[in-house]
Amino acid sequence: MIKFAVLALLYQHEAHGYELSRQLGLTLKTDRDIKAGHVAVTLGRLEQAGLVEYQFAEAEAAPDRKVYRLTERGLQALRDWYLQAEIRDYRMGDSFYLKLVFSLTGAPVTPEEVLLNRRRRLYQELHQVVEMQAQTNPQTELPLLLLLETVVVHIEADIRWLETCTQRIADLKQYQPGTPFPQPRGRPKQN
Repeated sequence: MIKFAVLALLYQHEAHGYELSRQLGLTLKTDRDIKAGHVAVTLGRLEQAGLVEYQFAEAEAAPDRKVYRLTERGLQALRDWYLQAEIRDYRMGDSFYLKLVFSLTGAPVTPEEVLLNRRRRLYQELHQVVEMQAQTNPQTELPLLLLLETVVVHIEADIRWLETCTQRIADLKQYQPGTPFPQPRGRPKQN
């Protein structure tokens, strides 16, 4: 993700690494701290791939700085990224799914406990996100507000899915995984 975020900023204007790390935080309004060191490593990789280039710029009372800009190849990579359709994973085979399936086949906890614990956590997350929404200014932080809205929609969908699982718990408890065919052990016999 940071690779294309850096390319997107460099499309807007040339910049040095520290400036990019600060601008990423301001633009994305993320709760994750974007470290200048991470941006520096990313810039090094982008330069090796021929997506960016730099020139030194003099700085008063500081060492000369590398000021980066997109190359034609970098511009094409950025265009391709913007136009690539994203398909979300929707947690296929995530940790919760594994917990649920294995709780159905024999575990130290019941499937009901797994579902209840997950539901409790989702409601906590939903509460936190809704509080963040209430504190977000739609005039100055619309991109963040849109991100929070998609998070709410996904959490609510997960809660509805948990309700479906809870309604079908009797059926789920009937689940029996298949058993693999036994494989012969050792080396195959030679003719």
